Amino acid sequence: EDDGMIRLEGNDLFFQNGVKMGQILRKEDGFYDFWPELRGGYWPAYVLRAIADMLDDMNKEWNEQIMNDPRIAG
Repeated sequence: EDDGMIRLEGNDLFFQNGVKMGQILRKEDGFYDFWPELRGGYWPAYVLRAIADMLDDMNKEWNEQIMNDPRIAG
């Protein structure tokens, strides 16, 4: 994603320099979330936006399916 700034290998999310940032895992509700590695340091806003964009893309189809379910969208 984002011209190679971040990359997903399996569930593991890596920054362009090879640092493992954390994992993207599907929760019980069917949506993917980011689970960061717990270490010192920070990630700037543009990196967090790239992660958010990746999650939005991954969750888009499931979200549409839920929103189109008459039992939920009522």
